[in-house]
Amino acid sequence: MTRLHALILCAGLGTRLRPLTNTLPKPLIKIANLPLLEIIVKQLVALKQVEKIHLNLHYRAEQIAQFAKELALTVDIPITSHFEETILGSGGAIANIASQLGKADLLTINGDILSDFAIEQLIEAHTRKNSTITMGLLRPWVKEKTKIWCHRQELIKAIGQTKSHKDTDGPYSYSCIQVLSNSFVKSLPAQCAFEIIPYYKAYMAKGQRINATIQSPFWHDIGDLKALNRAKDELSTYLRTYKPEQKSLAKILAPKEQSKSLLK
Repeated sequence: MTRLHALILCAGLGTRLRPLTNTLPKPLIKIANLPLLEIIVKQLVALKQVEKIHLNLHYRAEQIAQFAKELALTVDIPITSHFEETILGSGGAIANIASQLGKADLLTINGDILSDFAIEQLIEAHTRKNSTITMGLLRPWVKEKTKIWCHRQELIKAIGQTKSHKDTDGPYSYSCIQVLSNSFVKSLPAQCAFEIIPYYKAYMAKGQRINATIQSPFWHDIGDLKALNRAKDELSTYLRTYKPEQKSLAKILAPKEQSKSLLK
């Protein structure tokens, strides 16, 4: 079984979610009476491979850290907070915890994603192919998101181009969920701020491979107030469609689970 740590990216300012984020960091915004962070942690706890959860923090860091401390007492996985005095970006945050991994690979997920993406399938594909990087992709492409093109729906060939290339399929969108090998994480430039997608473009330009797992899940990026309201509206339909035993997200958001939330 692949050993994994998980990193939930929580450092963002949440400016497009104001006024909600004037007093509440984005990962603690509630969906169906549960904070986003609590939903994601419970999804990760359900994965048997995850041994430890890391959070990168900046805006209202103490608020998130205190909530995570209390949440850790209710789950079987340690949760560690890492404060960033200056926001390190999605790449810098990954590199910042490289020394904490031991020999484990790393699963990363954004702290503002509401999704039932089958992460266990992503992990299985990463392990089976002995991949360096396996990105979870969304089908169909999500409007206004970066377009990603693949070869035979498993090998990423281009990121950001508006038109397809020969022998490619897509476009797809990044789910903001991925698995990275231990060696890759430890090869990233340390102690500097950078975003991971531009880094991947340069990485691929050198002939390196990035694999993909493509799914069509319930998925929302809670980036602004409009997106938050849309996610809430579509969630009611989702919960009527799926029974808790069919989808992990539906199970977490079942009424009996909502009553256990730590953030009242």
